[in-house]
Amino acid sequence: MTTPTAMTQLSSAAAAAHYPCIELYPSSPLRQFPPPLTPVHTMRPLRERCGFNLQIKTSFSHSATPAPWSPKGHGHLQPHRNHLPRRRKTKRITFYDDESASPPQPTPAPAPVPPLVPAPVPVPAPEEQRHLQEVVPGLFFAFHTPADTTSNRALEAGYTHLVDVCLPTGPDAPFAGASEQAFEGTVHRLRLVLPAAALAPAGGRAGLALTDAQLRTARDFLAQALPYGTAAARGAAGVRVLLTTPPHRPTDAMAIAGCYLAFASGKGAETVLRYVDEEESFLSVWKGEVSGEEMERVERVARMWSWLSGIRR
Repeated sequence: MTTPTAMTQLSSAAAAAHYPCIELYPSSPLRQFPPPLTPVHTMRPLRERCGFNLQIKTSFSHSATPAPWSPKGHGHLQPHRNHLPRRRKTKRITFYDDESASPPQPTPAPAPVPPLVPAPVPVPAPEEQRHLQEVVPGLFFAFHTPADTTSNRALEAGYTHLVDVCLPTGPDAPFAGASEQAFEGTVHRLRLVLPAAALAPAGGRAGLALTDAQLRTARDFLAQALPYGTAAARGAAGVRVLLTTPPHRPTDAMAIAGCYLAFASGKGAETVLRYVDEEESFLSVWKGEVSGEEMERVERVARMWSWLSGIRR
């Protein structure tokens, strides 16, 4: 009769013969049943599972390159204009489908609008300012400029006789109402200085300011100078007389012309001046300047006695 110990050994031998891998176990499961469980491993630390290695350096070498600055290492940035991103000025490039087409031309800027100023008044030429007018062959009228001596000299060039009606101004001017005759080389000049009343400002038209004596002197001066005025001067040739008067005073000049022409022709002064007003070649500045009262003075002076009256005309 077999014992229990013998039975256990026979079972182990039979199991080893039937399960050859059972010898790999340290102890037969049949010897210890149920077999022991595999021991559970403890959980690894977080740094090992994440693959993170912590190194603490207690000394640093000088050759170490510092890491670039990063705003993340300085915490939250306060709002400031220096922390804003810089904007770059981009250059736009335009592409055209048609290579032959030229790019559009930039629109020109509008021209600046000039300020509203009055249009400049065109300055007339010196000849137009003078209003040079031929009354009869050899006798000319014009305006002179008192302050422009050079221009007056150029105007007087080419004349043999000069009648200068002037204002009583200037340090060397004769006294008012005077009449002077002088020879300046080959030129015979008669200067008639207007009375002081001519200096008074007039609101409109400047009337006749010459005295009767000055009108008579100018009449005889022209009658003696012009070749067709009297028989004594009929043989003279190349005589040119210029009568000048201040600007805006044509009445004095037309009064002298009417007095001389009435004396030389024997006709009335009104008839002579009416002919001048109707002549189309006359400038309008010389027309209609003698009034009715002034016409009577001119007619009276034209009929005064003269030593030239006895010479047959």
